[in-house]
Amino acid sequence: QRQDPKMLPGIGGFEVKSCYDADHPSCLSSSNLFESISKYLTDLGFDVGASVYHGATPMLPLNAPHHLNLEEYVVAADDPREGLRGQKGCRVKPDGQPIAAGTTLGVYGGELLMSGEVHELKSVKDSVQGGILCFLRAELQAECFTEEFNHFNYEQGEEIPLDGEKLAVCAVDVDDNLMHRINDVRISPLSKKSEMLPGGANVEYVETCVCGFPFVFLVARQDLAPSEDLRGNYGDAYWHMVREYVSRIKVCKEAATFNQ
Repeated sequence: QRQDPKMLPGIGGFEVKSCYDADHPSCLSSSNLFESISKYLTDLGFDVGASVYHGATPMLPLNAPHHLNLEEYVVAADDPREGLRGQKGCRVKPDGQPIAAGTTLGVYGGELLMSGEVHELKSVKDSVQGGILCFLRAELQAECFTEEFNHFNYEQGEEIPLDGEKLAVCAVDVDDNLMHRINDVRISPLSKKSEMLPGGANVEYVETCVCGFPFVFLVARQDLAPSEDLRGNYGDAYWHMVREYVSRIKVCKEAATFNQ
């Protein structure tokens, strides 16, 4: 949903796949990403070398630990992103240590599913009882917390027809994974020509395969100072999807008002 990734080969069975542009910082090179993500996994107690050697897929918990210098906070009332004011975000602890560029901050945890299975999630199915508006809002919420494995799906589609279905991880029903609280860098994302905050995104969504199984890790694009808000780039496709849902919800609300 964010950006079309290009594959960067890793070492052995451990592959790093990331969204790359010409102006990406060197800290996001394939070798640095391999070292950074490997360190994060080994700090969790996961033996990368043994996994690669035996071809074993790592099983990370839904609440896999994030970087110790990060915390959840409430977005300030004077934040330029009006739609986020009072909402939850993720930042470096004010009394914490700076975080170096290239550091792996955590993994995007959630329920593994195919894109068409979003409607089968409990929060979405239960919303049907509240009517069409309630269902659309629940469906939008689920889609907003769904991260597709773009490159993995592209590769598998060439070998195994997926009939348009995409493997993804959905975090809508997961409350204790801080990586879900990283907000977008756009100031007014519902506008097609929204500007971004000065400095742009300071974290990167890095698709990574470990022994053929995909994960999405969050990696610092630059040095992060204490109190600094973490900002990602959700991508144009993501916000196009959100605008379509908002438009459908608006039409349904107007129709409901008209029929009263």
